Amino acid sequence: MPLAEFRERHGHNRDRQNRGAQTPQVRQCALELHGHEVRLAFDGRDAVDAARAFKPDAVVLDIGLPRMNGYDVARTIRLLPGLADVIIVAVTGYGQDADRRKSCEAGCDHHLVKPIELNQLLRVLGAGRAVSIRQ
Repeated sequence: MPLAEFRERHGHNRDRQNRGAQTPQVRQCALELHGHEVRLAFDGRDAVDAARAFKPDAVVLDIGLPRMNGYDVARTIRLLPGLADVIIVAVTGYGQDADRRKSCEAGCDHHLVKPIELNQLLRVLGAGRAVSIRQ
């Protein structure tokens, strides 16, 4: 499955202790070992450009991206030709109901709270768009 991961290159201080296995490059390698073709982008505008060029089946999207936040990236990707039905997984440090609602309103299919486990991400990707944002 072609997959694009769009994540902030340097996490905020609150994330640093959890970043070891959470770095985009480590997750990219792990996803590739599970058969996914992965592209990375490290800011919102590059994420939109990458999605436009790569046409992924799924997007793993950090909400805290620089230059364009993940909510705006999700909204923009939904409007791109051929990407209206792409699976968008929001990844964030915030997990309150209001945060999940905001992800849903932006067009995200799933909302995962950091740190995320590889098996959790694989399960969500395998579920497609049918699973509720309430994860």
